[in-house]
Amino acid sequence: MYAMNLDLTNRICFVIGGGQVAFRKILPLIESGAIVKIIAPEVCDEIRELESKVQWIQQKFSEEILTHGRLFFAATNDPSINDRASKIAREFGMLVNNATNPDDSDFSVPSIIRRKNFQLAISTNNLSPAFSRFIRQKLESEFPESISEFLEKLHLIRKETRSKIQKSEDRIKFWRDLFESQGDQILKLLKQGNIDQAEEICKYALDLHGSQSSNGLD
Repeated sequence: MYAMNLDLTNRICFVIGGGQVAFRKILPLIESGAIVKIIAPEVCDEIRELESKVQWIQQKFSEEILTHGRLFFAATNDPSINDRASKIAREFGMLVNNATNPDDSDFSVPSIIRRKNFQLAISTNNLSPAFSRFIRQKLESEFPESISEFLEKLHLIRKETRSKIQKSEDRIKFWRDLFESQGDQILKLLKQGNIDQAEEICKYALDLHGSQSSNGLD
């Protein structure tokens, strides 16, 4: 498998099926800013609650419904429908995820720890999705919501770093050294909600680097 992040903002993604499997496929697509089109004669209550955020085509799957899109999720409980729909979707140039036939899928959906501006994907290449979920549950507490605010502060420090450390290789070394020496402490502070203290560690390291460089120690 080749791991990558896709920008799905305003990209059309199709989901056929209206049950719980389809619902689980839909939620990340909405969060990614995709235009989600659901094809199903009926949908579960959870999908109905999303009706303002998706386009529901209330009928059985047929080739005439499809247009060109980015991703296609075959998520009905009928493998024959999923296989046929997947074949047609590929003819429209879409990448396919077939819920009932992983071997017929172009991509798999990993278990994801999702925070604003931060995603951690766990995949077993479809060997054991249950184990992926187990690992995600174990790791979720390691990456708190506060990491999102910290990343925004880190982005500003990165801008400052570009003006204070001229060479790109020196900037790479600075960040690598910082997180190798202070990464565990920064993560510990974030888990405690001490975002400002985590930020100060980074700022202090940058100031220290600047003073060492001006003294000819670098």
